[in-house]
Parts: sequence; C-alpha cells; structure tokens
Amino acid sequence: MSPDGRDQQAIEAIKRLQEIERSYQGQKEVTIKVGNSPIWLVEVGDLHVGSIATDYDKLFGLRDTILSEPNIGLVLLGDEIEGLKKEYLETNTARTPIDVQVQIDFLRNSFLEPLAKEKKILAMVSGYWGHTAWIQDATTVNPWIALVKGTGIPILLQGGILRIMFSNGYVHSKQIFHYPPRISDFDPVFGLRNVAYKESEGADRLQGYSKGHCHVAMVAKENYPDASITPYYISSGTLKGSNSDLPLDRFGIKLGKPPTDPIGQGVEILPRRVGKTYERNYPVISFEHGQVINNAMKLLDRAEQQHLTDELIGKILKRAPKPRIKCIEERSDTARAPYNEMPRHPKKDNGEPAITKKDLAPQFDTLFFDIRSELPITVHMIANARLGASYEGYGPLKNFLSNYVVDNPYGLTVFLRNMIDADMATEVSRDTALDKYIKIMKSNGDQTLAFMLDENLRKNAWKREKKGGGKTSPGVAVATKISRATGARIIHDLSRIKLAVGPDSGVENKPVYTGVYADKLLRYGSYSRPTYGLRRIYDLHQAVKPGYIVGGHMPYSGIAVFYDRGNPETKYPVLIGTGWWAAYVDSIGQGNVSPGAVPGQAIVLMPGRSAKDYMAFPTSNPDETDYIPKGLTLLTGLKLAGINPNRILR
Repeated sequence: MSPDGRDQQAIEAIKRLQEIERSYQGQKEVTIKVGNSPIWLVEVGDLHVGSIATDYDKLFGLRDTILSEPNIGLVLLGDEIEGLKKEYLETNTARTPIDVQVQIDFLRNSFLEPLAKEKKILAMVSGYWGHTAWIQDATTVNPWIALVKGTGIPILLQGGILRIMFSNGYVHSKQIFHYPPRISDFDPVFGLRNVAYKESEGADRLQGYSKGHCHVAMVAKENYPDASITPYYISSGTLKGSNSDLPLDRFGIKLGKPPTDPIGQGVEILPRRVGKTYERNYPVISFEHGQVINNAMKLLDRAEQQHLTDELIGKILKRAPKPRIKCIEERSDTARAPYNEMPRHPKKDNGEPAITKKDLAPQFDTLFFDIRSELPITVHMIANARLGASYEGYGPLKNFLSNYVVDNPYGLTVFLRNMIDADMATEVSRDTALDKYIKIMKSNGDQTLAFMLDENLRKNAWKREKKGGGKTSPGVAVATKISRATGARIIHDLSRIKLAVGPDSGVENKPVYTGVYADKLLRYGSYSRPTYGLRRIYDLHQAVKPGYIVGGHMPYSGIAVFYDRGNPETKYPVLIGTGWWAAYVDSIGQGNVSPGAVPGQAIVLMPGRSAKDYMAFPTSNPDETDYIPKGLTLLTGLKLAGINPNRILR
C-alpha cells in the first residue's frame, strides 16, 4: 500500500465505525408526542434494583402510580440497577443478593415492560459513570440497550434533551442528566443551575433540568432578571436506603451521611393555551403533592377551556363561609428586646412629650393566627417596593394587589423588607413614601397580618426632625405609626408567624404552618442562587426547624422545596426568595444597580382537621400565584358548592 492509499482506507474505516459507535450511544434529543391535557411527569433516579437496601414495595407502588392515570409519564434518571463492582466488596457485592443478569431480567419484566407497553416511559438517561455503567466498564456490554431492548423506551445521552410535543403544537423542552458537572452539599440543584446559566435564551436555555445520583430530593424554580424563561430544577431521591424500616445504604453510613431521601419528585406541565405567551409548569417534591396538583390542574385546565373558571370560583366563594382570622395573643410572643423607635425630643405645643414608650406598638418574635377556612389560604410575600425612590414599584404593586389580592377573602399579605427605600429616612419627603406604604397596606384591610421592622425602618434618621425646601418632617416612631394606621402587627428579622388553617374553630385540630421571615441573610446570600442563603439560615440558625422560610435581599427570586425527615412540622420545608417590585435592585451597592427578578411570590396553605393534612405549595411568580390557588380552590371547593367535579372534566 502507498502511504496515501493506506491513510485513505484508515479514514474510511474510522468513518464507518463512527456510525456504529454513534448508534450505540443514547440519542441527543427525544421528542414525545402527547395529547392536549396537562402532563404529570414523574422523574425518578436511583432505583438500585438488586440492592438489599432498596424498597421494592415502593418500586411496585411507583409502577402502579404511573399506570393509574393516562396523563402521568415517567423519566428515568439513571442507576436503575445496583450492578456489581468487586472493588466495593463490602458495600456493594456482599449486599447485592442477585447477580446483574437477574437484576436486568427482574427490572425488565416487573417494571419496564408493563410501563413501556402503555408508553409510559418517556426516556431513560444513559452514558454516565455509575452503578449501571459498571457493567459497561467491566465488559463493554451496553447495559442500557440490554435493559430496554424490544420495549421501545427511548435512550437519552447523558445531558440529552427531552421534548414533549402537545397536540396543539406547543413543545416543552428539558435536559436530563444522571449527574451534571459539579455538585454541592448544600444545594442539590447546583450543577443543573450552572448548566442553565451557560445557555442563552432563544438558543439553548430550556424550561427544565433534572438529575439523580446524589440521592437528595429537591425541586426549585427560579427567576432571573430580564429573563423570559423561568427554569425549574429537579433532584431525585432514591429507593435505596430511604425507608427507615429497611436496611440503610452502607456506603452512605461509611461517609457519615444521613439516610437518603425518598423518590416522588416531578413536574406538572400545562400546554400553552391560546392567548398565553408563557408556559405554565409546576415542580412537585412528592407523590402526594403531585397527585393534588395534578387533580387541581386537570380541573383548572378544563374549566379554562370551557370559560367557566370565574363562574365556578364565584359559586364556591359564595357557598363557602368567609374565613375568620384571629390572632391568638396567648400563643404569640412579644419581642424580648424590642427596637427602641422613640423619636428624639418630640414635644407637643404645651411642652409635654408627644409620645411615650407606653404609646409604642408591640413588636413580636412570634405571631400565632387561627384561620377558620374551608378553602386554601394564600399568603402573599410583599417586598422590595422601594417606595419613595425614583425607581419605586408603587404602580406595579398596586395593580398586583388589585388584581390578585384585594377583594379575595382568602388572600393574606405579609409586608417584608425594603418597602420604603433606604434613603427616605433622611429625606424631607419621607412622609409621602410613608403614606404610600400605609395606603398599600390598608388596601387589604385586616387580611394584612404583619409587616417587618426592617433595616430601612430602623434608621435613626426617622427619629429626628428633618427640614428642607420650606418643609418640616417631625421625628416619628415609624413602625408604630404604620401599625396604628393599618392594624398590622410588627415583626422583625427572623420573626415567626404561625397559621393554624382549617374549617374548625380553635387550633388544636388543624395543621399549623410556621414561617420564618428574614430581612437580610447573615452573609449567606448568593447573587446567583435565590434560596441558598435561606437554606443556610434554616440549617444553621433555626433550632426548631420551620415549615417555610422567606425573604432575603438578593437580586434573583424563586422557590425551592427539599426533604428533611427531622422537621417537626413537615418533611417538605419550603424556601421562598422574594423578588423586586422596584425597577432596580439597591442592595448590592451603587456600582451594581441593575434590574431585579420578578416578584409576586406566595405560599398556598391547604386547610385541614389534623396535622396530617399539612400541605403547602409555594408559588414563584404572579401568574403562578393566581392559577395555583384557583386550581386548588376548584379541587377543594366544587363539592362544597354542590358541583360534581366529573361534570367539569367531561
């Protein structure tokens, strides 16, 4: 052979082998066509079939849940089998009672094939380092092809894209990993977020990102300034070692890690309807949350298609008793060391003090409310309006409250940090900003539960008289003035508000929802991770873990729900990073003045007759804060109004 002839044949051979090699890798993209109804996508990693620590009852329960309804689909996020690795003799080989062939046969026969027959498995991720991949590492046999051969289950490349095409032409796209580059012990979706950040809107940034691998459950949805896509992130739990009644995973024990988190994470996807310019999707942390949201969204979707939503909600509100809100003084705690807001040298005309300490409104470490309601309650978290600043958010906030909160007896409000701009304490025009704040707060009447005595209202300049431009603004006990004018109670950084929500009188037989409200974030704040600082406060600075924690001063906003088996109130605590009603962020220095992320965050609390009925749903943007409560109100209220839900679903 001549050198040129040899090189040509070598290249031709390699190109043919490239085609073969590519055919044995997962697909870069998979498109699944569905109908035109909402889809509940259950996303599960780390089944670990074959391990002695795996919960096989939950495996069959997962299968049966997916088969139970036509609009539920499954995505598999890797490590479906335990595999075998001789290097891990004590933690793997000796704890795996069945060999790899039996693992594959068992998973195929009892799990994959029944689901594939009904076209319930939308994709399986492949091509990663991990338990399933040990087979490939040791033998070069492709385990994913062995698992799905003949079933029609699509195999996705690690980091591949799943597209769900609804019959109306709308496409929902998401990226699937077993594990993405980089992980964090305190932020399970850290790697997924980094992938999204590197992608540009209009090109590669997608609606969702999901992973397994870490055995840590978390779902999040985040807003970034000037972004039209609000991505959600899903980190899946596992069947291995997550049931405390079964053996724990010895590998985790040796690492000193806590028991693993259970599966059940997923997302509800609503196809974009005519006239909508945005997608509706809602990530869920558990099967229980998913079932409730799925049922609620199916009702809402059909009601909207038939233009019945307002009529049905109206009938429900007319039939349901208006909620009763009562502050339980004996269960509330006044501040141990209240902030001294006494004005400097305030005098009446006769020379007597204009105000004494006895005249100051009480400040609270803990507030306890009994809310008698048969329908879900929505608590709106209002922050960062910067009233008085040239970039204030008075107009947008007023419109939001008018459209979503005012005149809704089930919409409560808590006003948090930075409602009055930080510079207003020193301005003679501060009374105008203060009046705006009072007006905004009074618009929701006695459904405003509390407001925060934040850093801006603690400035000493409020206590001193201010003169300028021929005007005089006397010193004022600013929080007391707001409280007296509105009836709202005063809380401070990391105060707690407890809400007992249910149809019965009294608080003993209701779920109690405890929220911690933060001003700033104890230097744990992150400019790029909206709920990270809240999570660190939850982990490090809350001796008794609350059901949710909300607030912060960072530029991005969003929600997250994670799993904590030790929480005394709920195993699914919530984090809510509030957005910005003001046009620009002022909390990261004048050299970093820039737009903030979308506001309108809230938490929807389900009524109940016992602590077991506890279920909370955070919302990440104004539209979600509107349609999630509507769907849950339809779910809980139609029968109350004498309407059979099946009539709506027809």
